[in-house]
Amino acid sequence: MLKTTTALAVSLALLAGTAAAQETQPTTSPVVQAVKGMVKAVEDAGNAEKAARSQAARAAAEKQADEAAYPAVPAKYLRPDADPAEKAKAVNELSKKVKADDKRAAEEKRRKPATSPVGRVRINTDAVIAMKPGQNVFIPISREHPNRLLTPFKNPQIVSTSLFAGKKKGECGEACVRDGVIYITTDSPSAVTAFITEKGHEDIAFSITMVPQAIPPREVRFTLPDAVVEKLNSRSGVVGGVKKAQAWEVSQPYVDTIREALREVALGQVPSGYNLRKVKVTDARPTCSHPGLTFQWDNGQILEGYNLDIYVGVVKNIAGNAVEFRNQNCGGWRTAAVTTWPLAVLEPGQQTEIYVVVKREDEVPESMVRKPLIPREYN
Repeated sequence: MLKTTTALAVSLALLAGTAAAQETQPTTSPVVQAVKGMVKAVEDAGNAEKAARSQAARAAAEKQADEAAYPAVPAKYLRPDADPAEKAKAVNELSKKVKADDKRAAEEKRRKPATSPVGRVRINTDAVIAMKPGQNVFIPISREHPNRLLTPFKNPQIVSTSLFAGKKKGECGEACVRDGVIYITTDSPSAVTAFITEKGHEDIAFSITMVPQAIPPREVRFTLPDAVVEKLNSRSGVVGGVKKAQAWEVSQPYVDTIREALREVALGQVPSGYNLRKVKVTDARPTCSHPGLTFQWDNGQILEGYNLDIYVGVVKNIAGNAVEFRNQNCGGWRTAAVTTWPLAVLEPGQQTEIYVVVKREDEVPESMVRKPLIPREYN
């Protein structure tokens, strides 16, 4: 091809010289046009040959990469006279190697830290997070282990496109709701987002973006402002809550009900069906009198059930020495149980919560009260 190109170039030069000598000829001769066409055809053929070589080189490189990633069975085992046992052994070893490589790749992907979908953000690692309606927060959760989210809702519901519920009714999937608690279990390497709201009242909700990490299971409590909680309680229907509280209270023996209610309150939860509110000025307060201790109910709480109410207050040691709280010094004829948490012995200046369980006082209908016809006199 090089010789042909050189010969054509020489011929073209000679013809060009001849054309220059003939000044009277205004246009290019047919011979020159034919030579130029031949040169262009040769150049096009050379370019096509280069392109074919480049494509062949790329194909060879891709084939080599594939062979390196997925090693083939040696050729000696593919011959017709190859030993079947040795061939099966070679294929088995190759299969084990491929599976090991796949497992290693999957493990590296699992250990890869999850990335946030919006770049750099602050991840809140607090165990208790105060939220506002419409707010979003990033939290770390355990990957492949259950995580427990305590919500301020009585009947929470979760809305998410990245978490899957159980396939059957009552079966837990990646998201599972139990009373006011949501359990999250996911093996996703990426962040997952969900909205949490009260069932039937979707105008009040907040969202959480969970970042799975290689950490132990977590428990996170979410709170809402008191005004929002009171608004939810008033709209969720006290009657429906009372019925649920009644069902919960009668589902177990009386003493067990009190013990379980106090346990849930100590853990910061609200017993099933109970209504949580602040202590009002008009509310009757538990009567407590204990040497060296003061009792504060003004900023306290009341959890209203069906047969029981639970008062939550603060007790403080104002003595100059340690004082052990005694349950019998606090209560009345309607008191069912009294306890403190987390402290029972208070050092000077220390304070702890106090829980007083009282039996609700039933209102007697006016039709069941007989008024005397005349004033009564007693000797």
